[in-house]
Amino acid sequence: MQAAKVAIIGIRGKYGLWLERFFADPILHALVTSVFGSDVGTPETNRDVASRADVVIVAVPLRMTVAVIREIAPALKKGQLIMDVTSLKGGPVEAMLESLAEVRGLHPMCAPPRIGSWSGQTVADCPMRLTSWRAWSDEVLRRSGARLKLCTPEQHDHHMAIVQGLVHATELVMASVIRRMRMDVRESLAYASPIYRIALSLIGRILKQKPELYAGIQM
Repeated sequence: MQAAKVAIIGIRGKYGLWLERFFADPILHALVTSVFGSDVGTPETNRDVASRADVVIVAVPLRMTVAVIREIAPALKKGQLIMDVTSLKGGPVEAMLESLAEVRGLHPMCAPPRIGSWSGQTVADCPMRLTSWRAWSDEVLRRSGARLKLCTPEQHDHHMAIVQGLVHATELVMASVIRRMRMDVRESLAYASPIYRIALSLIGRILKQKPELYAGIQM
């Protein structure tokens, strides 16, 4: 099995930084020769790093994903692999298939873990045009500890409307109502049921993240 030079587009973002650490982990030392990337303000452009990599991973905000993929697609050749880790698969996978590279769309159903793997976490998996890089990417995912859910981009996006879209919308509505009612959240805990405490913890988890992430998912 070949070892790969891995380029991460969006390497300074949360998932980009996590992917950089993951691919530098000793558990992948036989599969990865180097890890590098690009982001806003880096010396090398997205096309620069994509053209000299074996494997390209796009980890940019959802609203930018398709545009970034189409930006680098002309620099990709047969014999390369491109993957993404964004929350929708339809548009990004379609854009990746416009390149000459092999294509595998991924969606980790979790924020960047604190540990150096996806151990026990669900990762939606859309292997679309995959031949020579199948064994390599299968082995990387196996070593990550992820629980893979094989699906088409259409199946993925249909389920995400409920699993992410509706769930997050409900929590954001509740947060908005609490704010508009000027409720003292600490005081409300004196009256809290177990379900209310769970709801507050979910709201807190969303409000800790970048608003662009959840806005992108909702839109």
